Amino acid sequence: LDSVPVTELQKGFLEKQTTVVYQRPSFFAQRTVGKNIASVRSDVTEEDTEQAMKSVGLYGELGQEGISRKLSELSGGQQQRENLAEAVVRQTPIMIYDEPTANLDQINRRRNWKNLLQLSQDHTVIVVSHNAQEIESADRVITVENGRITQDGPPADLANRRGYVKELLKDARKPLRTSSENIGIQELHQLRQE
Repeated sequence: LDSVPVTELQKGFLEKQTTVVYQRPSFFAQRTVGKNIASVRSDVTEEDTEQAMKSVGLYGELGQEGISRKLSELSGGQQQRENLAEAVVRQTPIMIYDEPTANLDQINRRRNWKNLLQLSQDHTVIVVSHNAQEIESADRVITVENGRITQDGPPADLANRRGYVKELLKDARKPLRTSSENIGIQELHQLRQE
């Protein structure tokens, strides 16, 4: 980390600098959304919690009373967004996202990815993903196959080289069959331009 071997860092330092958002969040089922989000920092206000819920689209879906809902009452996608709201509140210098939008529907996936990009501008962000939009928005992509690095570089460069990234991006750009689905593709293209 900044040319210092991790083994030489003070115990607990790296953990305090890092937030990890897992694909399948773990939580205390009987804890409320508000208490769970507030548990990530000692100075979290109800306003901070509401703002974090809004940034991931959870507040608009659950409303004010959503803060007092138990985590076990949320759908899988809502639990994932609650997990993302925790990361929004924590705001550590290093953010690690493991398939951060995998459990979300297409609309929430696009909205949350765009919000994560905006919220993460001043952070080191590592994303484990198989999603074309997430890969395209990276500064650098590293592909790992069978435990070995097979590609490393900017996504635009890798899109022109034979390999996983080229195939993934090519498949993501194939036209869909129905006109209603094409509307979603157009929205996605517009988000990519932003």
